[in-house]
Amino acid sequence: MTPSSRRPLGLAALLFAALLGCSSSAVQGGPGADVTLTTDAGKLRLHLVTTTSEPPVRGVNTFMLDVTDAASGSARDALSISVVPWMPVMGHGASVVPSVVAKGGGVYEIDEVDLPMPGQWQLRFSFAGPVSDGAEPTFDVQ
Repeated sequence: MTPSSRRPLGLAALLFAALLGCSSSAVQGGPGADVTLTTDAGKLRLHLVTTTSEPPVRGVNTFMLDVTDAASGSARDALSISVVPWMPVMGHGASVVPSVVAKGGGVYEIDEVDLPMPGQWQLRFSFAGPVSDGAEPTFDVQ
């Protein structure tokens, strides 16, 4: 292969890398499901982790959610939070509604998050109360 014939391949690789860097409010979860993101309207900063050191699994999961004000960094309490597990590829959610319990200091425990099949799942968050906003972190479940 000559240097000039490799150039289009190099440009294609650069374009692919740039596209990988693009994101929306849906953030891919990594090992341990340790994800930090800003909500859709930019009002809140979220830090979401599984209660185990493992990524979300097929079946029932528990998460801890740390919510802070995006501008000041202060903990956000007194929020009404709803969570809907959603599988975008299949166009459906789960039959179990997760429970959300405020722990204080901007920390919320999200229990009974049922992810019944492998694939890509979103946790569709809606926040109400002193702040209205939403977010959709995304995870791969094996």
